[in-house]
Amino acid sequence: MRLHQTIVFFVVMVILGACASVAPPIINTPQPTVAGPNETFSTAIPPAPAWRSPARPISRQTVAEIENLGRLDFGGMPSTIFTYAFSPDGTRLVGLNNTNLVGWDLITGQFMLNNTRQNASAVFYSPDKSELYTVASNGTVTIYGADSGVAIANFSGHEQFNGYVAYDPLNGWLALGGSDGKIYVWDMPERLALAVFSAHETNVRSMIFSPDGTRLVSSGEDGRNFLWNWRDSTILHDLTNSGVLTIRMAYSPNGDTIAIATNELIILWDARSGQFIHSLPTGVGGSESLLLFSPDGKFLVNGGDIPDMMVWSGEAGNAFLAYLPNMGQGRISAQFSPDSQMLLTSKFEGATVLWDMTQITDETVVRANLNPETERVVFVDWSPDGFAMLFFDASGVVYVWGLP
Repeated sequence: MRLHQTIVFFVVMVILGACASVAPPIINTPQPTVAGPNETFSTAIPPAPAWRSPARPISRQTVAEIENLGRLDFGGMPSTIFTYAFSPDGTRLVGLNNTNLVGWDLITGQFMLNNTRQNASAVFYSPDKSELYTVASNGTVTIYGADSGVAIANFSGHEQFNGYVAYDPLNGWLALGGSDGKIYVWDMPERLALAVFSAHETNVRSMIFSPDGTRLVSSGEDGRNFLWNWRDSTILHDLTNSGVLTIRMAYSPNGDTIAIATNELIILWDARSGQFIHSLPTGVGGSESLLLFSPDGKFLVNGGDIPDMMVWSGEAGNAFLAYLPNMGQGRISAQFSPDSQMLLTSKFEGATVLWDMTQITDETVVRANLNPETERVVFVDWSPDGFAMLFFDASGVVYVWGLP
């Protein structure tokens, strides 16, 4: 099937011409050392273009008109943003780099928040946008004012925290896993522990909330996976597959299906009945980097140590649809547009590509190569309101595209 795939470049290629007119001039500047959580390298950062606010959502019909709107800069030592969060309304962005908690206004492009990171490894917005929550490597949870960036409270969320976190943005529920197999679930707006339960005999490896937040899937170092009614600490379903360790998990948007990826397979489970549906072969390391459903649930995408990303139908049958060529075997990223009609992907020091998901089959994939002013893209994303595409550069700056 891979050999018969045809790649067609669609109308978005005119983006390249549009962006060329606003690209900043390349100047000779000293190349600072850029430190990230996993690698160190040098890069030159040219001046940013003047900021222009995004005016309307990006759609498949208007995507050919997008332009480089500007760049979100951090004034300190260049450092890779390794995790980030959008405000619920999509108008703000916060992130963590090696040293700082930083934030920007996505309407004005203004750098608006800066504080020390304090060993935080995760950051989230409160449901009402008024607060930020960070989780440190020792399990300390800190609450910040979202406008000021000033810490207003902190507490120990899990004394044996081992780095695994799940967050429900609708309700502000935070789950913390531990090396003792216990999971703590906190109501962050109320500063209240809602549940504490022993989920596994050894380390908790990963967790994910259901779309409505009422269920929690956990995976342990013991090779077992469970679907929990976490409120009363009861197991609803055992989703264990012969004790094979879980690499990644994803919940379908309608809450009906749970995808659990092992080193070579994606195993699909019926979330209502707990019944095994079927498995999808990915090859070794096929979901090492990503596993995600589209917002409308029509697609399931995985990628990692295999040469290409893989696209499956997310609906009944879960048929294989297409390979996304050369989007693998490196540091890769992918995110669907809010309307699920486009998929934005990147490969570090490789191509950044926009895929038309309305025209994807096992014989044809429709794509456009983008030029976001850098090949060192570590993450790509869309603002939740669909107004902007974001390209996170390894230097810590973020390029923003949209309709001015």
